[in-house]
Amino acid sequence: MNKAEYQEIVALLSDLLEYEGELHVGLSRDDIPKWDSLKHVQIIEALEQEFDVQLSMDEMIEIQGIQDIVNVLERHSAI
Repeated sequence: MNKAEYQEIVALLSDLLEYEGELHVGLSRDDIPKWDSLKHVQIIEALEQEFDVQLSMDEMIEIQGIQDIVNVLERHSAI
């Protein structure tokens, strides 16, 4: 993953989660108050559209933080 790809993920999450702090790979759902179950579905949908991937149910459940998003997208060779 290069810096531009990481910035694309951060921009997408910042917008969807209305998060004004600094997002980094160490953050999880528990660290971001607006990352609830409904936002999680929106994040999954946005990732699938933005990176042209189809995530499995297991991958959707696996995503519990920003590092998980990076890992899943790397497995799909999307970043």
